[in-house]
Amino acid sequence: MRPHLVAKWFLDMMIDCHSEADWRLAAAAVSAPLSIAQKRESDPVAKRRPTKPTPIAPDAGESRAAVAVTVAWMLLTLSCLAAQVVALVMWLLARSAGIPAGRPNALYLVAATLVFVAMLTGLFVLGLTPVAYRVRKGRPPLGITVLAVVIGAAPLVTLAVAALAARLLGEA
Repeated sequence: MRPHLVAKWFLDMMIDCHSEADWRLAAAAVSAPLSIAQKRESDPVAKRRPTKPTPIAPDAGESRAAVAVTVAWMLLTLSCLAAQVVALVMWLLARSAGIPAGRPNALYLVAATLVFVAMLTGLFVLGLTPVAYRVRKGRPPLGITVLAVVIGAAPLVTLAVAALAARLLGEA
């Protein structure tokens, strides 16, 4: 027992004591748990037992397939976001260096490749979103789902807007 629990127990025992015999019983009762607590501290088996209950995993009720789909969905979402951010940084770096957009350059090629990677992973993210809802018992949080759909759709929307702008500017 912990010392503060022993002290509380002792005070509770003292309140209930009305005669000398009750006092002796209370003293014997208090000394017994202390000796048991001292034995437990020296017992190697008692030291190996966990004192805290093991926490329950958030996906404890889910199947392994549902967890695998959820992990793949989130990894693809983060990969799509990373590809978009790095592509934007490479494009901005090439523009700030004064390299014309029509001229082939390593920075523009890296940016174009990463935009392609972002489009592919974005398609996978959009495809796995309903699968994640279907295989899981508990629904994914709405904020995470909305963010994943926005991240997955962003490269496709960017490509559509760029194609529309090129067509409109090319015809004008």
